Amino acid sequence: MRLLRLREVSQMYGIPMDSLYRAARSSPADPHHLPHVRLGAGGTIWTREDWVEEWLMRMRSDAGIPRRRWSSAKDLQAEIKRLE
Repeated sequence: MRLLRLREVSQMYGIPMDSLYRAARSSPADPHHLPHVRLGAGGTIWTREDWVEEWLMRMRSDAGIPRRRWSSAKDLQAEIKRLE
């Protein structure tokens, strides 16, 4: 899997940038943490699509959304946005 900048993740999944930054800054022990790496002199934050998919699944279970099969992470993200 290739690395994605948070801006790409935001555009792909429709997740606000501030939510992604907050998730990336949270402690790795926090269930809301988005796994990532920082690369380059500016410390650009990068993540992988599979990490984002796992993070979205964790957010779904933390939000109390009834468990059901999702056809894609985009469907899950749309449900999360609907509940916000």
